[in-house]
Amino acid sequence: MLMVWGNNDNHIPRDGRRLIYEKMSTAGVNFSWCELNSAHAMMRDHASKERYDAALTGAIMGLVNELFTRRLLLGLIDDGTTSIGARTQKDLGSFTD
Repeated sequence: MLMVWGNNDNHIPRDGRRLIYEKMSTAGVNFSWCELNSAHAMMRDHASKERYDAALTGAIMGLVNELFTRRLLLGLIDDGTTSIGARTQKDLGSFTD
């Protein structure tokens, strides 16, 4: 899971973000946390009250693409340690199923 936040988000204050982080960590959720110097709706290019940031959106979409490629296309799984192993085609099944 990839969590992306603007550290100037007036809808989800710092204490709320910290609580989410702590709860996910305590629950053992495997996630990446990215907090950027930006506001709420930094990726929304319409009705964002001029908070849209094209450069940050590109960087974030790079992270999303990397996550989807690693997990969905390549079938790489994180076993909770420093090693990552690949799933076999049998584990993945057919893309047409």
